[in-house]
Amino acid sequence: MSISMTLRRSDFMLNGPLVPAGTPLEAIIISAFRDTFELDEVGAEDDFFELGGDSLSAEVLTLNIRKQTGRDFDISWVIKNSTPRAIASLLEHGAPKPAVSQRPPFFMVHGTDGVMMPSREFLDGFAPDQRLEIFEMPGIRDQGEVLTSIYEIAAHYLARLTATYPVGPVLLGGICKGSLIAIEMAAQLADAGRPVHQLLLIDPSVPDNVRRYVERSAGVELPWQARAMRWRHRLMCLLLLGRASDGSAEADFDDDRLRRLRVSINRRDLARKKRRGMAGREYPGIVISEHAKAILRAAYSHYRPRPFSGEVDVISSGQQRTRQKPGINLGGILLPKRRIHVVTARHSDLFGAQAGETAATLQRCLDRPIEKIPAGPREPV
Repeated sequence: MSISMTLRRSDFMLNGPLVPAGTPLEAIIISAFRDTFELDEVGAEDDFFELGGDSLSAEVLTLNIRKQTGRDFDISWVIKNSTPRAIASLLEHGAPKPAVSQRPPFFMVHGTDGVMMPSREFLDGFAPDQRLEIFEMPGIRDQGEVLTSIYEIAAHYLARLTATYPVGPVLLGGICKGSLIAIEMAAQLADAGRPVHQLLLIDPSVPDNVRRYVERSAGVELPWQARAMRWRHRLMCLLLLGRASDGSAEADFDDDRLRRLRVSINRRDLARKKRRGMAGREYPGIVISEHAKAILRAAYSHYRPRPFSGEVDVISSGQQRTRQKPGINLGGILLPKRRIHVVTARHSDLFGAQAGETAATLQRCLDRPIEKIPAGPREPV
């Protein structure tokens, strides 16, 4: 038996009182809000973001509005029309025609878990006419096919990028381990003769075995003490695969047995966190596939990145700053022409307390190469 849990509006620290619907259309939009957030009450002036809205719940709200009104409604309209009254007014008077932007779109790759849920503060940090396209891991929210390699995922995202933006300078970004997908997309674009105009990475990181592979490929050897500490990896590979590898050898990246093992380990880890209440927020009407998450995490460990020779802006936290220092290390090998911009001390604050500054820093980095692009028509926002 399933039990529907309805939240109470009074549990939220909202800025204003409950304002009733003033028109039949407002009442319909309020109903869509209630269904999206599973709330007992919603007022005409209640703000989507104050109710905890983000990109995932924005998509659910968009679908509910389309279903209940029978009208077309774009997810981007929620950003600047975030109350039921504002949305009803927008639908009554017609959506404004898109402005012509002098800024190319900025394509962003999600982080470790395959989804990105930007806050209002993050979105407000960009210029008003900056179009933002966020990729999402196939199969992460449905029963569709789940791609098992970074190469396939990058190619899938590039197909969408090309369909959305067939010509023009490419501005591409990645977050945390998702930076590996962005780096592979840049490599595939270069192979196709359309190099990335600007690459921006937010606190890029890689699995330990990928780091070891890259550094050893460049002739960087670990001290013997560090090599000795990897005995657990070698023992696991010896028992399960018949070779005493630490997971960073060429054969390891091509071994599907090891990949499937990592998927199983990740699924158990995710299930354990969920039992302990550490899995993060759940979203009404949206089911996040733990299986797809586990496959993506394993895919990161089976990717051999190619160095990116172009200029890169790295938006960094203080926690990751030491990994970005000049020298023969992972950053120096993969991203030799990188510029470091430290925004905040902690990684979590890049999309938390300092989300607006993170986005503003991204915008400044985006605008620098944009200024060098010859004037001409641009895509509508």
